[in-house]
Order: sequence, then structure tokens, then C-alpha cells
Amino acid sequence: MSPVLVAGAGRGIGRAITGEFIRRGHRVIGTARDPRSLQDLDLAERLALDVTDDASVAAAFKAAGDVDIVCDASGGARGRVRGNDHPATGGRRDRRRRGEAAVTAADSDR
Repeated sequence: MSPVLVAGAGRGIGRAITGEFIRRGHRVIGTARDPRSLQDLDLAERLALDVTDDASVAAAFKAAGDVDIVCDASGGARGRVRGNDHPATGGRRDRRRRGEAAVTAADSDR
């Protein structure tokens, strides 16, 4: 089966997607800001990845090596309230958008 990298494998939909890839027999590399949150998952590898930090994204993709599937479930929808960067979100929306773009760019650069 194809090797898979899941950004945001520690919680929510990312954890569910990770579990499904594992169940289907893929070699899964799970990432989270804190890789300890991935301890109970049967992963091929656990990597630290903060999508709001370009150096972290680059390091995770370098460490992951060749993967066929990249799934970004890093929480990009969290904090989306009205407008481009509503004060109620504490600036998270813009940071997460940049993070989503960084994961996509890192995958495209391989």
C-alpha cells in the first residue's frame, strides 16, 4: 500500500483519517505539534509538525521521505469566523491558512 503522511494526526478528523489509513494497510507517518499525542496509534513514524512554522514543515517532509499521499488535517477550519481574520479568532485563521499553504507547497516541491 501507499505510504501516507497525515498532518494533524493527533486529534479530530486527522486521527480518524489516520486510523482508517492504518486499517486499510497503508504505511502511515503521523504528524502533530506534539508527537506524544500519537503514541497510541500504530504508525510507521511519528513526527513533530507545526504547520504555522515553515522550518517545521520542511523538516517533517524531509524526515518523512517519499510518500504517495499527503493528507492535511491540521485544523485549518478552526477559528474561521466572519471576514479574513476576525479579532475573535486571535489571528489563528491567517496563521492556519499560511500553514495549509506551507504543507501544500512542501508536498509540491518533492
